[in-house]
Amino acid sequence: MAEYQSIITINPQICSGKPTIRGMRISVYDILDMLANKMSFTDIIEDFPELTEEDILAALSYAADAQLDFENLIEQVTLTNEPIFISGNNNQTAVLISEAMWEEIQERMDTMFTAEDEAAFAKAMQEKQQGQSISFEELKCKNY
Repeated sequence: MAEYQSIITINPQICSGKPTIRGMRISVYDILDMLANKMSFTDIIEDFPELTEEDILAALSYAADAQLDFENLIEQVTLTNEPIFISGNNNQTAVLISEAMWEEIQERMDTMFTAEDEAAFAKAMQEKQQGQSISFEELKCKNY
């Protein structure tokens, strides 16, 4: 596999922090998209002369490692049943949880809400769809 650590760069100021080729505004995704659209290495380099074959191979290698990392995270969550917090661009965070943990959350949620709560929520959503807005505090205080 090609070494990509010196070629693939991540800078929050460039392409919103997405992985790019040597700090240019050409992302790994752009390279993969071109290849998926049947562009050859030669075609890509003709369209973007600042790129090299090594850059394209680095993008492929980075994508392969990213896929493997993601699969490893899924395996880790499944084996430990512990959530993993994933930080992304713009300080956004996601939580990766196992299917067993998700089912447990759903079971707990089912016991937290009564049929009356569900009816009140459904009515509030219907009002919102009709252009009426309702805050959470109003929802808690309204008697439907």
